[in-house]
Amino acid sequence: MAGLPFSGVRILDAGELVAAAYATRLLAHLGASVVKLEDPGGDPLRERPPFVERDGYRASALQLFLDQCKRSVVREADAGGESTLGSLLRDADVLIISGDRRRILQRGFDPDQLLASYPSLIVVTITPFGWTGPRADWSATELIMSAAGGWLGISPGALDDPELPPLKAFGQQCEFQGGVHGAIAAVAALFAREQRGGEGEHVDVSVQACIASNLEMNFMHWTYAGRETSRLGTRAIGPWGIIELADGPFFLTCIEEDQWQRLVQFLGNPDWADWEMFGDRLLRAENNDALMPLIQAGLNHLTCQDAFEQLQSQRIACSPVNTMEMLLTSDHLQERDFFVAVEDEIFGAATFPGAPFKMSKTPWKQSTRAPRLGEHSSWSTSALWGID
Repeated sequence: MAGLPFSGVRILDAGELVAAAYATRLLAHLGASVVKLEDPGGDPLRERPPFVERDGYRASALQLFLDQCKRSVVREADAGGESTLGSLLRDADVLIISGDRRRILQRGFDPDQLLASYPSLIVVTITPFGWTGPRADWSATELIMSAAGGWLGISPGALDDPELPPLKAFGQQCEFQGGVHGAIAAVAALFAREQRGGEGEHVDVSVQACIASNLEMNFMHWTYAGRETSRLGTRAIGPWGIIELADGPFFLTCIEEDQWQRLVQFLGNPDWADWEMFGDRLLRAENNDALMPLIQAGLNHLTCQDAFEQLQSQRIACSPVNTMEMLLTSDHLQERDFFVAVEDEIFGAATFPGAPFKMSKTPWKQSTRAPRLGEHSSWSTSALWGID
């Protein structure tokens, strides 16, 4: 497709699960040719629920999303004696692989050996703790990566019961973070290779470091003041929290005093708003558990959308807590053409998230369905890379 920034760039995705798959998805939609190299049993991502099932076929919904615009090849020796891996690496610009270090080495992807054989190759490894260091060989689940990066220890925040444990964010958000950082680093390495006259390099992405880079002010609390931040404590803002309205959960807060006064007026100036326990922002925060049910009782006749529009007109900070259905029907996302329909001859047409950003002069490649395992194994290397 004309105008795509990475047209002609060849990327081999040999990762397992989310990180490499998301990095290569981003680059594929920007024009790169991406071949997904899988072991004979397939990427474990294909066994990640929930599943879509039809006419005796089953597929992971996450894999159908992450592997769009790619081709799938199963890693087996070819008839000519040259390994599938070798024939692909010979023409690849970038290899992106994720998983723990020991597993990557067991699968035969040693960056030093690869660079010795293919000196112009860029090898991106996305591992839980990075390629070097005392914990480089450790395996990690999503929960462990979240804890190791410091995210888990401060989540969910403002928890008033120390008996309740830390709370991990849904899904595999750490792996997604590793994928985004891997994609950015791969692009930087491509530019750097041009400046070095074509010499490749190893790009070592640590998911722990990715997460530790996103902890906002929590490090500085310690480095400046020696103060340890925690998931426990009380917010200094009230009201603050989620209430239940006629059709779903709804977030509301009043940071400034004038916002509180406008909310009280919107609620019809109830008597309880004058109670001493709600006399200022700090008292309202201290008594937030008593305050939020009173606010909910005053708003729960409204739908989330009605409450959002009416409170927004009063300049009160609030938001529906979007469900998947609410996202899909969002007029804002529809106007930005965020969702795309992807046709699949087995599973039918389905709607997927599309481009997470817009570029004023550069298109996002139209999505094509994710490949079946080994669907393109019989193709020649030239055909896989789209070489005429």
